[in-house]
Amino acid sequence: MAADVSEIRRIVELTTTVYRKGAALYQDGMPVESLMPPHGGLNVVESFGYPPIPDGADVIDMVAIAVEIDEHVENYKSELVSAIGDGVFEEYGSELSTGPHYIHLGAELGSQEYALRFMALGSKLDLWKLMRPQDIGASSGMIDRMFGAGFLYAIGWQPV
Repeated sequence: MAADVSEIRRIVELTTTVYRKGAALYQDGMPVESLMPPHGGLNVVESFGYPPIPDGADVIDMVAIAVEIDEHVENYKSELVSAIGDGVFEEYGSELSTGPHYIHLGAELGSQEYALRFMALGSKLDLWKLMRPQDIGASSGMIDRMFGAGFLYAIGWQPV
Protein backbone atom coordinates (compact mmCIF):
# COMPACT_ATOMS: atom_id res chain seq x y z
CA MET A 1 0.00 0.00 0.00
CA ALA A 2 1.35 3.42 -0.98
CA ALA A 3 1.91 6.12 1.60
CA ASP A 4 -1.21 8.04 2.65
CA VAL A 5 -0.03 11.65 2.49
CA SER A 6 -3.14 13.20 4.06
CA GLU A 7 -2.93 10.81 7.04
CA ILE A 8 0.80 11.45 7.47
CA ARG A 9 0.15 15.20 7.45
CA ARG A 10 -2.65 14.78 10.03
CA ILE A 11 -0.37 12.84 12.39
CA VAL A 12 2.46 15.33 11.90
CA GLU A 13 0.07 18.16 12.80
CA LEU A 14 -1.08 16.37 15.96
CA THR A 15 2.35 15.39 17.24
CA THR A 16 4.86 18.10 16.30
CA THR A 17 5.46 21.77 17.01
CA VAL A 18 7.85 23.96 15.03
CA TYR A 19 10.13 26.60 16.54
CA ARG A 20 12.53 28.97 14.90
CA LYS A 21 16.22 28.83 15.53
CA GLY A 22 17.79 32.24 16.01
CA ALA A 23 16.29 35.64 15.36
CA ALA A 24 12.86 36.28 13.87
CA LEU A 25 14.18 38.86 11.41
CA TYR A 26 17.33 38.99 9.27
CA GLN A 27 18.42 41.75 6.94
CA ASP A 28 21.22 41.02 4.48
CA GLY A 29 22.09 37.90 6.46
CA MET A 30 22.40 39.65 9.81
CA PRO A 31 19.90 39.32 12.67
CA VAL A 32 18.09 42.61 13.37
CA GLU A 33 15.41 43.79 15.80
CA SER A 34 13.71 45.95 13.14
CA LEU A 35 14.26 46.75 9.49
CA MET A 36 16.86 49.36 8.65
CA PRO A 37 16.68 51.61 5.57
CA PRO A 38 18.24 50.00 2.48
CA HIS A 39 21.90 50.87 2.00
CA GLY A 40 21.97 50.75 -1.78
CA GLY A 41 21.48 47.91 -4.19
CA LEU A 42 19.55 44.81 -3.28
CA ASN A 43 18.19 44.57 0.27
CA VAL A 44 17.40 40.99 1.36
CA VAL A 45 14.98 40.53 4.26
CA GLU A 46 14.09 37.17 5.80
CA SER A 47 11.31 36.81 8.35
CA PHE A 48 10.73 33.67 10.42
CA GLY A 49 7.20 33.52 11.82
CA TYR A 50 7.74 30.56 14.11
CA PRO A 51 7.87 31.17 17.87
CA PRO A 52 11.25 30.94 19.62
CA ILE A 53 12.22 27.70 21.35
CA PRO A 54 10.74 27.80 24.87
CA ASP A 55 13.11 27.36 27.81
CA GLY A 56 13.47 23.69 28.65
CA ALA A 57 11.83 22.42 25.46
CA ASP A 58 13.15 19.10 24.17
CA VAL A 59 13.57 19.72 20.45
CA ILE A 60 15.16 17.97 17.51
CA ASP A 61 17.50 20.22 15.52
CA MET A 62 16.44 20.02 11.89
CA VAL A 63 18.96 22.69 10.76
CA ALA A 64 16.45 25.30 9.54
CA ILE A 65 13.92 24.73 12.32
CA ALA A 66 13.62 22.99 15.66
CA VAL A 67 10.87 20.39 16.09
CA GLU A 68 9.31 19.39 19.39
CA ILE A 69 7.57 16.03 19.51
CA ASP A 70 4.48 15.54 21.69
CA GLU A 71 5.11 13.49 24.83
CA HIS A 72 2.30 11.07 23.88
CA VAL A 73 3.72 10.38 20.43
CA GLU A 74 4.01 6.63 21.03
CA ASN A 75 0.20 6.51 20.87
CA TYR A 76 0.47 7.44 17.18
CA LYS A 77 3.27 5.10 16.14
CA SER A 78 1.08 2.32 14.72
CA GLU A 79 -1.10 4.87 12.90
CA LEU A 80 1.98 6.47 11.36
CA VAL A 81 3.44 3.12 10.30
CA SER A 82 0.09 2.24 8.72
CA ALA A 83 -0.06 5.61 6.92
CA ILE A 84 3.48 5.13 5.61
CA GLY A 85 2.49 1.73 4.23
CA ASP A 86 5.19 0.39 1.92
CA GLY A 87 6.95 3.76 2.07
CA VAL A 88 6.38 4.59 -1.58
CA PHE A 89 4.81 7.97 -2.32
CA GLU A 90 2.64 7.98 -5.43
CA GLU A 91 3.02 11.63 -6.50
CA TYR A 92 6.74 11.55 -7.41
CA GLY A 93 7.70 7.99 -6.53
CA SER A 94 9.95 8.77 -3.57
CA GLU A 95 10.72 5.70 -1.47
CA LEU A 96 11.50 5.90 2.24
CA SER A 97 13.64 2.76 2.03
CA THR A 98 16.13 4.58 -0.22
CA GLY A 99 16.83 7.27 2.39
CA PRO A 100 15.25 10.34 0.77
CA HIS A 101 16.26 13.85 1.66
CA TYR A 102 13.90 16.53 2.89
CA ILE A 103 13.51 18.17 -0.52
CA HIS A 104 12.09 14.97 -2.05
CA LEU A 105 9.83 14.38 0.94
CA GLY A 106 8.77 18.03 0.84
CA ALA A 107 7.54 17.56 -2.72
CA GLU A 108 5.57 14.50 -1.62
CA LEU A 109 4.08 16.06 1.53
CA GLY A 110 3.40 19.50 0.11
CA SER A 111 6.08 21.47 1.94
CA GLN A 112 9.62 21.16 3.21
CA GLU A 113 8.37 22.09 6.68
CA TYR A 114 6.13 19.01 6.72
CA ALA A 115 9.05 16.93 5.49
CA LEU A 116 11.29 18.13 8.32
CA ARG A 117 8.57 17.57 10.91
CA PHE A 118 7.83 14.09 9.49
CA MET A 119 11.52 13.19 9.51
CA ALA A 120 11.92 14.36 13.12
CA LEU A 121 8.80 12.43 14.14
CA GLY A 122 10.00 9.18 12.54
CA SER A 123 13.39 9.62 14.16
CA LYS A 124 11.82 10.08 17.60
CA LEU A 125 9.77 6.91 17.06
CA ASP A 126 12.90 4.97 15.96
CA LEU A 127 11.46 4.34 12.50
CA TRP A 128 14.67 5.70 10.92
CA LYS A 129 17.80 7.65 11.72
CA LEU A 130 18.50 11.18 10.63
CA MET A 131 21.63 12.07 8.74
CA ARG A 132 22.22 15.81 9.10
CA PRO A 133 25.33 17.86 8.29
CA GLN A 134 26.13 18.22 12.00
CA ASP A 135 25.98 14.42 12.40
CA ILE A 136 28.98 14.00 10.13
CA GLY A 137 30.98 16.79 11.74
CA ALA A 138 30.30 19.62 9.28
CA SER A 139 31.54 22.99 10.48
CA SER A 140 28.96 25.62 11.39
CA GLY A 141 29.78 27.46 8.18
CA MET A 142 29.12 24.36 6.07
CA ILE A 143 25.93 23.19 7.79
CA ASP A 144 23.64 25.75 6.10
CA ARG A 145 25.29 25.23 2.71
CA MET A 146 24.93 21.45 2.91
CA PHE A 147 21.34 21.73 4.12
CA GLY A 148 20.52 24.12 1.27
CA ALA A 149 21.77 21.47 -1.15
CA GLY A 150 19.40 18.90 0.38
CA PHE A 151 21.70 17.22 2.89
CA LEU A 152 19.27 15.97 5.53
CA TYR A 153 18.17 12.38 5.09
CA ALA A 154 15.91 9.80 6.73
CA ILE A 155 17.89 6.56 6.65
CA GLY A 156 16.85 3.03 7.55
CA TRP A 157 13.09 2.75 6.96
CA GLN A 158 12.09 -0.87 6.44
CA PRO A 159 8.51 -1.58 5.35
CA VAL A 160 6.63 -3.71 7.86
